[in-house]
Amino acid sequence: MRLSPLEHFALEKLLVNAGASFWECDQERFQVLARERTNAGFYAVVLSQGGLEQVRRHQELCLTFTHFALRRGGYFVCWIEDDTTFCLEAVANQQDWPSDLSLIDIRCTG
Repeated sequence: MRLSPLEHFALEKLLVNAGASFWECDQERFQVLARERTNAGFYAVVLSQGGLEQVRRHQELCLTFTHFALRRGGYFVCWIEDDTTFCLEAVANQQDWPSDLSLIDIRCTG
């Protein structure tokens, strides 16, 4: 499966913050092996065809964000499982994840 637009957005922001170049975040490099929606957000298990060299195995990358649909905000987090696989997760802070979250209204805060 391909990354969803929200997954790609989160992954790109996380990897660029970790030192990856923009081209290393190309959608074609990633394949979603599993995806699950939860009450508080979602997680995906992703296979990478390169571009993760700047991230140490088991290092956790985290990025907080705000959105008008999430009055307490939320965060994206990913961690490398092995040389080619990582987990990507989105979590709403102490609230349910909205049914629709527009990318244009996400403001990354840290």
